[in-house]
Amino acid sequence: MGKKRTSNVGGRTRVTYDDPSDVEANNGASTDYNKLFSSGIGGGLWVNNDITDVNSIYPIIPGLTENLNLSAYAIDPNDSMTFYIGTSEQYTAGAAVENGLYKTIDRGSSCTEVPVTPAVPRNLNAPSDLFTAGIFFITDIIVWDNNGTSEVFVGVGFTI
Repeated sequence: MGKKRTSNVGGRTRVTYDDPSDVEANNGASTDYNKLFSSGIGGGLWVNNDITDVNSIYPIIPGLTENLNLSAYAIDPNDSMTFYIGTSEQYTAGAAVENGLYKTIDRGSSCTEVPVTPAVPRNLNAPSDLFTAGIFFITDIIVWDNNGTSEVFVGVGFTI
């Protein structure tokens, strides 16, 4: 007998979230949350438009590089069309270094890189500064509603 092969394997999935803008009432409710975004250490942001359909697929979102390792996300509480996506995986001792934080204002159709500024003053011109050199990992993202203004906080780790 041959080995059974399957293509329905999530691998090391690091990011999975429902689309909060998914308000199509195909299940009789005012919201259905059938749209699911997902990503793993292999990279890319993928979307399934109806997770209740066993034949549905996960096409890649074209706004991000296909091999970009995604590790964290946050949805803007003031605008559910806006997501923040963090790259890298700190637990690999530098084997999965990516390039920072991304923002989409159109549910993932296009993304732009967001500069990450240290909260503590430092010499950003120092050649030994790992943060400036890009050898850092986004470990967590929080978007806080501060009286109608979205404030983004990013957890950053590094490795030597």
